[in-house]
Amino acid sequence: MNIFLLILANRTLNVNNSSPEGSKEKDEGHYSYNDASSSWLVNIRNKQFNMSALYVGGCAFRSIFICHHTLRFVGRSVATVAELGAATQVSLLLQEVGISTNDDLIATISKCIVPLLVMAELFSWYACVTTSYIGSIFEESLWAFCALLSMVSLFRAYPRYVGKDQRNFLQKTIIVNLLYFTYMVIIDVPQYIRAHIRNTNTGKEYYNISDGLNTLLNISQHKLSWSYEDWKFAMMWMTLYFSVACWASIGVVNGPRLDRGMMNMNKKMKKKCN
Repeated sequence: MNIFLLILANRTLNVNNSSPEGSKEKDEGHYSYNDASSSWLVNIRNKQFNMSALYVGGCAFRSIFICHHTLRFVGRSVATVAELGAATQVSLLLQEVGISTNDDLIATISKCIVPLLVMAELFSWYACVTTSYIGSIFEESLWAFCALLSMVSLFRAYPRYVGKDQRNFLQKTIIVNLLYFTYMVIIDVPQYIRAHIRNTNTGKEYYNISDGLNTLLNISQHKLSWSYEDWKFAMMWMTLYFSVACWASIGVVNGPRLDRGMMNMNKKMKKKCN
């Protein structure tokens, strides 16, 4: 279903060549990008679509095969690609807002998102290889920090918009970031901290990198479990990850033009994105 909706989301990128007036009749429109000043926006939205396809496709794979593949290396590899796609979506959204509002701070923040979340993925791999929750603590903290950066950036830009579509979109995106940040700070990161303390108190031994990689790649070391006790730790975040997050990814692709609907909107041609 999500893949089908993602294909439908491609309407965001359609160019309306039938009207010489371009998108004048839809000044706050979602779908028409045929004026000369919009080439930078088409570039961003095409990348948004591709990154959303990576994330939703990765989630589709993992949601179908999560109980069937026993090689954790495969699952973690797919997750890495998918999550970097989601990270790039956040960066592109802030880039679009930064360029549209001529806000250098937001544009700078947009460039920080992907490097920070690449670090988060490295910590995730460390946790996966060594089985130490220290990696997960840093990983989830970096995701929470990036959500905070995104929320602050969009909140900073919000007063400059008067268009109904743009304001509604930014309101929803800010709320989603706030809910995600709150969940991470109150529930997710603390549960990893508690798990690490519990493991430390019980004297759990962790793998070194070499032994951990060998175990990770050894399919005989893993077994399929249907036990609630084994899954309850990850049940909440997995439910949100494979459902709400996918819809949010698709929603960003379908968002309104953020170069429209601003107070004293600058009519000059925007510079192209690199």
